[in-house]
Amino acid sequence: MKQELTITVDVPEGYKAYWDGEKVVTVEDVRLPKTWKEFCQQHPLDPELNHFVDESGCHVLHLLPDEAGSRQIVAMTKLLQLRNCYRQGWIPNWNAEEIKYVIFEKYEASYEINEQRFLRGFLAFQSKEIAELFLTNFHELIEEAGDLI
Repeated sequence: MKQELTITVDVPEGYKAYWDGEKVVTVEDVRLPKTWKEFCQQHPLDPELNHFVDESGCHVLHLLPDEAGSRQIVAMTKLLQLRNCYRQGWIPNWNAEEIKYVIFEKYEASYEINEQRFLRGFLAFQSKEIAELFLTNFHELIEEAGDLI
């Protein structure tokens, strides 16, 4: 006689359960940060890594053209970290027909989300909802990055 077992696990909003066969191995907090400060609290830097010196030993700030350019680069670096966090492991395949949701500047700091298949975009996401949430939370940082987006 064959028996069937159904297991129901309540996973709180913002968490993801990982299974190994028939048991929960781990539950991970996947809440998305709403600010750069929250992101930094969730993802502290490894103090063993030197994040601001290139392979020649030159301090990265010496490589930047001016103060405005430095601010844009810092904003882009923050956006890169936040974008990867919001993607939750998803990486766009620009050779595939799947729809990607890309944040573009429409007109003077007015942004929109376009569906794209093959046209690459730095702020591309796996769903319209995630792209909208990202745009809502980081609109000012996107503006700060300016024409680098």
